[in-house]
Amino acid sequence: MENMTYQNYLCQSLDYKFANFKVEHPIIGNEQFYLLTRLRIVPNVNEDGSQIPEGERGDMNIVINLKYPIKNLKKYIKLFIQKEEKDDNAYNNGKEIFINEQIHLDEGNYFIAIYFQNIAMNIKENTCEIDVVYSNNNYNIEQIDNIDFYEMEQDYKQNKYNIVFKEKIFACDTIYASLNIQLKQKDNIIEDKIKLIFLLYQLADKDNEQVSFVEKKFAHGVRGNLIKRFESYNSIIIPNIKFKGGLIIPENKKGGKVQQPLQTEPQFYPYLLICYIDDDSFDKNNTLLSENKLSWSIRVFSSDNLCFIPDLSKEENEKQLKNNWEEKEPGRAFLAQTSRKRYILENIRIKGGELNSEDLMLINNKRTRKITKQKEENQETTNTRQLRAKKNTTKMQINSKKQDDKENKKEETKETILNFNKFLPRDIHHQSIYIKIT
Repeated sequence: MENMTYQNYLCQSLDYKFANFKVEHPIIGNEQFYLLTRLRIVPNVNEDGSQIPEGERGDMNIVINLKYPIKNLKKYIKLFIQKEEKDDNAYNNGKEIFINEQIHLDEGNYFIAIYFQNIAMNIKENTCEIDVVYSNNNYNIEQIDNIDFYEMEQDYKQNKYNIVFKEKIFACDTIYASLNIQLKQKDNIIEDKIKLIFLLYQLADKDNEQVSFVEKKFAHGVRGNLIKRFESYNSIIIPNIKFKGGLIIPENKKGGKVQQPLQTEPQFYPYLLICYIDDDSFDKNNTLLSENKLSWSIRVFSSDNLCFIPDLSKEENEKQLKNNWEEKEPGRAFLAQTSRKRYILENIRIKGGELNSEDLMLINNKRTRKITKQKEENQETTNTRQLRAKKNTTKMQINSKKQDDKENKKEETKETILNFNKFLPRDIHHQSIYIKIT
């Protein structure tokens, strides 16, 4: 009897459907992430061009097999399946699956991402073959075409909230993308585990009160729907995420009436991707952050072009505010910078870190507080108020004492009235009368 593969058995005996895809890849470097392809499970179309309605499609079983010329590299190929959410602001975590594993899927649309991860060597150009068998005729499996991947890398600069980057992402249409984000040490591999927090928002109209504001430490006065919060150490792979451009046209509001649009060219609500380092998971004495020894990179595989623009609006507003302070009080910026450095050095000393003589001198030289003219006027106003209050209190005490004396005098007058006989004049027609008065 001729040997029959598992896929052939499913197709011939259980009437499973079969799909085959071939993917070529370029040279892949050591420890690099590379997306081979993404597949999408979608409902079939009826003869009249309509899709099979929900509730009538049913569930399905699916098995995926990979054929790669170099067998020992198959262990670096990962398969990730994810259900497509109907809500654009929702994200399904999905799960990793194994080659030749039969899995059961409920009714719905799905994504399958196939990629190389943590390759321990450089590999040459090659071709990977993907076989998919599935049990339900109501579905079809299609391949998502990707443009050439692109990558950006920048140095990490220490800041107040340990923000690694804030990037606005613009999509002109529905675009599927895979992201690989890494935190690196310059010319070396990070040995420490640094916990990274990722926040993905879709921004909204600032007048839309139904949408919450983005945290103030990241953006000021910006509203956005939090799609997903990711956590990982040193790097993360987001196998599949959907960016959908939402059409908006800005309105010209004047005199309480909505006028005609200012422009007819459509704009799109961007996404905001934030990455920052979790303070609780990182040793404050570690010099990786303070000495700016880190860099970060984003590698993007997408079905169409995505535009990444650094979001510096909050920083620019704060910079303008500080410049205004500096104009009013020359030298304030230098004092603030010195105070910040002193604060960092004091924390290092509290944690038991070593400081040189210059650092210790800086800590001991406390900043002298400068009293501005406004503060002097406020102080004078306060002194005047205190003096007026003191005078009023003294006056009240004097009036109170006078009132007490008056009351005491009345009581003494009542007590000094004695019993006596009052003599009334008399004439020849009257006799003397004495009236006893008490």
